[in-house]
Amino acid sequence: MNHDSIFNRFEKSPGCPENEQLLAFERGTDGADAPAVADHLKICEFCSLLLDLLRSHPEELPVVTPPPPMPEALRCVILRQRPPKPFK
Repeated sequence: MNHDSIFNRFEKSPGCPENEQLLAFERGTDGADAPAVADHLKICEFCSLLLDLLRSHPEELPVVTPPPPMPEALRCVILRQRPPKPFK
């Protein structure tokens, strides 16, 4: 028996949910079709083990949000303080 062929098949298949969907399922948040993911986890050892791995590293990357827009009054003050651009 060729053991390489067994190990080569232990991977995500086209029908597997994305990692984000697995995490959303785990957290019970939107973005996961919970019944479909639950059914998939019953038959897919790869995704079941991947979810275990994701659970073992619960820390999240910080969410980077854009800064709020600059107040117009402050923007005007800053623009008045800047030296004019030279003509080319």
